[in-house]
Amino acid sequence: MQRYPCLMVEMSAMPFEARSFDPKAYEVLDEVVVWSEAMRAAETERARAAAKRAEAIARARSYGMPLEVIAKRLGVTRQRVREMEKMAPGNGEKTGNG
Repeated sequence: MQRYPCLMVEMSAMPFEARSFDPKAYEVLDEVVVWSEAMRAAETERARAAAKRAEAIARARSYGMPLEVIAKRLGVTRQRVREMEKMAPGNGEKTGNG
């Protein structure tokens, strides 16, 4: 048993019981892997697009365009535009939820 003082619980190892399963499960597992890789690639592309959008917002703002105009064109609030703009590389924040 291991003690985790910060959790104030004791953990014990649970024995692994092998169960039989249909060999076709490996085909499905391969499908899971394919979809996981596709999702990873899509997330990478989404993050790249969010960064490009943030850079474009920053450029529009540097030319004097107010948040209200950008927000109205995108159909979002001014606060959302501020959040999008923070996703530009070099702003010290992780790209995400954009």
